[in-house]
Amino acid sequence: MQFYAALAAALCAWAPLAFAAEPEQSGMRLRTNGQNFKDRALAACIATAYQGSPSGKDASQSTGAYLEWTYFDLEQQPALDALIAKYLARTYVGSPEGYADARFELLKCIDLYRGPELERLMRKAVPHPGWVGSAPKKPKR
Repeated sequence: MQFYAALAAALCAWAPLAFAAEPEQSGMRLRTNGQNFKDRALAACIATAYQGSPSGKDASQSTGAYLEWTYFDLEQQPALDALIAKYLARTYVGSPEGYADARFELLKCIDLYRGPELERLMRKAVPHPGWVGSAPKKPKR
């Protein structure tokens, strides 16, 4: 369980470091709206799973940052919240010995991130998933 908490903290910690080093080169600003929506969903899942912990707070702040760089339909937020709740409510059976009390919250969030349901929701919520920002990237000359 400590491994998963440490992994969650590491995942949440990289974004602020990227901002501090080169804000104009931040990865979130360079990814497509579809990628940012899915990354935001992962951060929101981690924030929900680890609510009240330092990792949960950082994930929550990261979720908010994605609002600034992702062009999507905010009316789809309840659907995303429901999908996160659905994944976090899963019970994983057949766990290896030594993990009997594990909740596997981070694993559930990763499964959400890679799952087809999030992909379908992204296609519904993000009008232009291939765009960077609210308009298509201008061609380089």
